[in-house]
Amino acid sequence: MVQLFLSLKLLLLFFGLELSAQLDTKHWMPPFFAKSETNSGTSDIRDHFVNLSTPAEETIPVVIRDGFQEVLDTVWISREMPMRYDLLPQANMTGNPATSDYPFNVVPRDSLNMPIRSQGLYFESFQPFFVNVRHKSGSQGLSLTSKGQVGLGTEFYTGHIYTIRNNSNFWNTDRRSHFISVMATEDNTVVTIDMIIDPILLIGQETQGEPVTVTLDAFESYVVGVDHNDLSNEDINNLNGTRVTSDKPIVCNSGSWLSGNNQGQCIGADQLVTAEVTGQEYIVVRGLGNETTERPCVIAIEDGTDIFLYDETDPIATLDQGEFYFIET
Repeated sequence: MVQLFLSLKLLLLFFGLELSAQLDTKHWMPPFFAKSETNSGTSDIRDHFVNLSTPAEETIPVVIRDGFQEVLDTVWISREMPMRYDLLPQANMTGNPATSDYPFNVVPRDSLNMPIRSQGLYFESFQPFFVNVRHKSGSQGLSLTSKGQVGLGTEFYTGHIYTIRNNSNFWNTDRRSHFISVMATEDNTVVTIDMIIDPILLIGQETQGEPVTVTLDAFESYVVGVDHNDLSNEDINNLNGTRVTSDKPIVCNSGSWLSGNNQGQCIGADQLVTAEVTGQEYIVVRGLGNETTERPCVIAIEDGTDIFLYDETDPIATLDQGEFYFIET
C-alpha cells in the first residue's frame, strides 16, 4: 500500500471517490474514443453497456436520454433489482473503419474534433442511483462510474494509462490511443483544452501543443484523441496533465482505449472531478502487477506542489501546474 501526502491540492486519477460522490439523481456520460482500425478486432472492442443500481427499496424509473434530449428508454431499478442496459449495436471490428460497427457511446476517428449530440448520454431519476459504464471484449475490459453532479466543474486535468511503447512490435500501437471527452450542461459553453505538452499532436491537428477551443450547447459533446503511432516512447505519456477549462459547468472523461506496457494492454478511463474538489492525501492499493503496470500517476494543479510518500520529509517530486509524476513501485 502506498500513501501519498500532498502539500498542495493535487489530482490523483484512476482511483475511486467517496461513495456519496457517485450516488446522484443526475448523470452525464460523454462518449469514448477507440482507435480500433488496423489489426483490430472484437478482442479490442465489443460489448458496451451500463449497469444501473440504487439503494432505494422501492422501484424507481431511470430515464435515459441522448444528446438530442430524446428518450432512449426508461429502466426500472431497485436495491434488489439492478439492471444492465446494453448500448447497441454490438461492436464488430474488422480492422477497417469503413466496414466496422461501433457501439453507442463509443466513437471512431471521424467523430473527433466536432460537436456531436448523437453519442452522449444523460440519466435522471427522482431518487439517487449509480451509473457504471462497462465494456467487455475478448481481451479487454473497462469500468467507469459516473460522478453525478459532483463531476460538474470548470477546470480539469486529464490522466491516461502509463504507457511503454514496444518499438519492435507495432501490433499494439496500431490499436492504442488516448482520449479526452467533454459534455456541456448549458448552452453557449466555451471549452478550452490547453497545456498540451510537446510533442503531443492531437489527431487532426497540424501544430503540436495548439490549444483547442469550442463552443457547445447543452448535452453536446466534444472528443479529441491521440494516436500512439504518432509518438515515441519518450513522449507517449505527455497527454497527462492536459488542462480542460470552461466558462460553464461541464463533465469530462479522460483515459486510454488500449494502452499499457510493451507486453500487454487494457482500456482505462475515468470521469474526472473538478480541480476544486481534489485533495492532499490519498491511499493507493497495490494490485498484482509489476513495476510497469503498477504506476500511480499524480498531477499537480498548482505550482510548487511537493509530493511525499508515507511519512518521509523529503519530497519525491516537486511539480508545477499540469505537471505529472509516475510513482515507481
